[in-house]
Amino acid sequence: MNLRIQEVLDQYNISAAELGRRIGVSRASITNTINNGNPGAQMLIKWADAIGCKISEFFEKPNTEGTTGYIEHNGEVYKINSITDIEKLLNEIKEKP
Repeated sequence: MNLRIQEVLDQYNISAAELGRRIGVSRASITNTINNGNPGAQMLIKWADAIGCKISEFFEKPNTEGTTGYIEHNGEVYKINSITDIEKLLNEIKEKP
C-alpha cells in the first residue's frame, strides 16, 4: 500500500523531526516508518492528530470507479481495489490461526 505520509508532511510544512517531537518519538523513528514500515491505523490516527489533518489524507486518492477502499484487520491496513482483493483478503484471514 502506498501512503502519502511525506506528501502530507510537506503539504503541512512539518518535518519528520517536528512530527516526532509532537508525538514523543525520534525523527529516525518517523523516517524509518515512512520509508520501511507499514504504520498501523492507530499510528496513522496519532500522526493525523499531531499534524492536524484527516487520516484519509495519508492514502492515495481513490479511483472513483469500481470497488476501492481500505480494510483494517488486527492493526494492519489493506488497500482494496476490487472484489477479488476482498475475497483474497478474506481467505487469508480465514487461513490464519
